[in-house]
Parts: sequence; C-alpha cells; structure tokens
Amino acid sequence: LPWIPKPMARSLARVISKRQCNAVDAIAAPSQPMLNVLRAYGIDSEAQVIPTGLQQMSFSPADGAAFRLKHGIPLERPMLLYVGRVAFEKNISFLLEMTQQLVQQHPDVLLVVAGEGPAEASLHAQAKKLNLDNNIQFIGYLDRATELNACYQAADIFVFASKSETQGLVLLEAMAQGTPVVAIAELGTASILIEGMGALIAPDNVVGFAQRVHQLLLHPEERYALGKLALSYVTERWTAKTQAERMLHFYHHLISVYQAKHKFDDAVKTTNQQVNVEF
Repeated sequence: LPWIPKPMARSLARVISKRQCNAVDAIAAPSQPMLNVLRAYGIDSEAQVIPTGLQQMSFSPADGAAFRLKHGIPLERPMLLYVGRVAFEKNISFLLEMTQQLVQQHPDVLLVVAGEGPAEASLHAQAKKLNLDNNIQFIGYLDRATELNACYQAADIFVFASKSETQGLVLLEAMAQGTPVVAIAELGTASILIEGMGALIAPDNVVGFAQRVHQLLLHPEERYALGKLALSYVTERWTAKTQAERMLHFYHHLISVYQAKHKFDDAVKTTNQQVNVEF
C-alpha cells in the first residue's frame, strides 16, 4: 500500500509476520539471517533453515555466444551481469558507480542489467550522469525457460550488491552456469557466499568492490577456475532435490512431535476420566 508511510508499513509487516508465524506449528526460513530477523520480530515457533534449491533446468547447457550475438555484445568484450528486479532496494545504483570506477582500468567493460522494475528511469538517468552510456546495457525481462541460462553463460562475472535478500537465488543460478560471482555478503546472501567457492566476497564500498572485479578481469585463468568451482559448489549443496530431502525430514519430525503430543493428551484425558469416575 504506497500511501502508508514506510516506518508504519515496516511496523505493520512485523506485527502481521509475528501473528501469522506464531499461529503455525513450525516455519521454514530460506536462510539463517532471515530466521534471525523473524526471531527479532518475536516469533518463537519451531523453525528450521531450508533454502530454496535450484531446479534441474538451471543447470541446462546454454549458448552464451549466441546471446552476445543477439544483443550486439562482442565475444571478447568483458561483460558483467546483474539479473533481478530493477528496484531501488537491489542497490543497482551501487553497481553503476562501481562500473564507473572500473572503466578507468577496463575502458571497454560492459554492465548488463537484465530485469524490469520501478528503478529503471532513475538508473538510466544515473548512467547518463556518470557518462556510462557505452558501458551499460539494459536488456529488460528475459524468459526463464529460453533466455536466462544463456544470459548467465554469456557473462564473465555476475555482480550483486543487494543487502536485503532473503536468500539470493540469482547468485546460485549464475553459479549453475559456471559464472563466477562478486557480491556483498549481507542478510540472505551471507548464507550462500563462501569466499573462493565460486565467489569473491566484496566489501560494501565502490572502490573495494571494483578491485575484486578487476582482479578477475585481469586474470582469466583465475576467473575460469572460480567458475568451475561455482558449478561444483551448487551441484553438491544447492539442488532442489537436496533441499526437498531436508524439507521431508522436517515434516517427518513435525509429524512425530504432533503424534507424540496427541498420544500424551489422550493419555491425560483418559486418566482424568478415570479420576472423575472414582470420585
């Protein structure tokens, strides 16, 4: 509801979240930092961290070269990529500032922004102000089934600066295509990112972030090796099958707790009935 002031909206969200989450037997949170937020809201239901896993289609081979050709991006041009909602809370403006910093060392670097959202006009204006018209390309919405994997595959590095993610699924999607990641590790992304495991964790400042990207652009062999580690990392830990098995175990546990509780309640009820008869 856009007419509600933001502080009031946040307070209302906390109240609603607390009421709903405390009304259920258990909750599954996508990341430990997100669960910590819920606990801070006063939610005390039983909980377990079970992230969203990647479907098999995220690992399907894709033609990055064809994607570059379609969008007029030379094969040899250094390509950075952001995928996601183009919203202010995604901190994409930070990536534009970082790109401006990076242009000093890599004049032909290109940041591709894939997605749609309310921040588009603002980002276009910022790109013009930063004199990045030749270094930023907004390509809009991409169909998940036919275009997204090729976009990830086309990129040299996936860059991400959002600090409000519940998990950060796009990081895993990029890694599933063997694309190394440079990102800020905060809230949900902190539970995904491990330094050197397909990703470099960047500091929350433009210069430091640009330096980590520069490191990978300057050393292609390191970039390729990190991309291979990225694919291995998500294959071993982040598939939908792996997370579904965890969810199944959680349900089994909850069913056991429910059955034990009701068995105890029935025993107490029977005992009370016997006492009533005796008296």
